[in-house]
Amino acid sequence: VNFWGKLASWIIVILVAVLFTAVENICKTKNWVKARDTFERLKIITKWNLLLVLIGASLDDIVFFSSLEFRSLHLNSSIAGLSLEVCLVMITLLLVFAMGIVHLARQLKSLKSLNSSRGYEEFLLRWQGYQVLYRGFNHNVITNRLFYLVYIIRLILPSLVAAWLFVSPVLQTALYVFINLVIILYIGILKPLQSKINHIQILLLEATAFVINTSMFVLVISDRSEVSPNSNFSIMVGDIIVFGN
Repeated sequence: VNFWGKLASWIIVILVAVLFTAVENICKTKNWVKARDTFERLKIITKWNLLLVLIGASLDDIVFFSSLEFRSLHLNSSIAGLSLEVCLVMITLLLVFAMGIVHLARQLKSLKSLNSSRGYEEFLLRWQGYQVLYRGFNHNVITNRLFYLVYIIRLILPSLVAAWLFVSPVLQTALYVFINLVIILYIGILKPLQSKINHIQILLLEATAFVINTSMFVLVISDRSEVSPNSNFSIMVGDIIVFGN
């Protein structure tokens, strides 16, 4: 496996959260109210919110390298066995992560349908360390309530395509373009994000990825059509990819 760097960043964040928790407890003991409140907020940010962001940003690499591990499975050494076990643990973590997002979304929907402001406040207080999973999204349709999960799936799909469909560059790049197009239409039509700035940012990000992936698809088709890679057309498309990155 090649995602040890990601795991190291998770461990660092966990250690920082433990440090903030320890300092917060010291402040409680000393009755340092302002310092306690400050470190309590820092603990909430690092304990889960920041860690969940890092986990979400790492899942595409985890799925990609786990897929490579499964494809080249050889249990002829202890290191190979350890790598497989780590991959299985990470995939299990991914499933638990997804179920947690669905659970929070269902709870939030129930509270909103009951129109219980008190219940909603209690929910926010109880799950304040997990706000990144459910706050900032519109809740008019289920896909918007589950936007964090939807976007994680969007990030994972290209990794699966790269790991398993590398033998067919045409299909591979075509799926990249399709995934980009679907997510652009979804974000543009259903508007899952409450913040207009975030909405525009993610649309621009996806539009850039769409241009890059379309250019890659065009290059693959050109190669199949025996267009010279040194032609002005191929160079221009390559420049678009480089500029987009």
